[in-house]
Amino acid sequence: MVLGAFGPWFLAGCSSVHVEVQDIEVTQRGLHFDPAPAMAPAGPIATTCSFQLDSSSASWTKQLDANVHATRVRLHAADGSPDLDFVEFAMVSISAPPSADAVTIMSYQAPSTATSVRDLETTNVPPIDVTRIWSSPQVRVDLTVAGQLPPMAWSADLTLGLSGEITWRP
Repeated sequence: MVLGAFGPWFLAGCSSVHVEVQDIEVTQRGLHFDPAPAMAPAGPIATTCSFQLDSSSASWTKQLDANVHATRVRLHAADGSPDLDFVEFAMVSISAPPSADAVTIMSYQAPSTATSVRDLETTNVPPIDVTRIWSSPQVRVDLTVAGQLPPMAWSADLTLGLSGEITWRP
């Protein structure tokens, strides 16, 4: 069916197809964070949650000539979790195991005026090129948050906003 629609185009000597892809979202739901220690020292406490995305999360980059850019990152308080107003700092980095070379795709610093928020979002201007990492078999994502962590366990969803260019050559 597709060949029928594009057959004349391919027969006309098309050497490649180039497509720009915008607003791709990859979300990891239910990232779990332990409560702050009962005898925590005064001041901000940092905690890190890590997870891996397998090749199915980035399959659109594997079989094609693709460039991938991180355009934005959003941390969302999961249902039943407290607002994220306790987060003073958040950082998200990605790497391609076993390499330790990471690229920071989010660096959030809370504003001085405290407000109740369910979402923390940053936009990367310009978008950050993550092609090398995203094209690997696995992508490791590390999320670090720091602040006056709550005394109860909490969860969040992390969404990576991506864009890219894909080229296909017959």
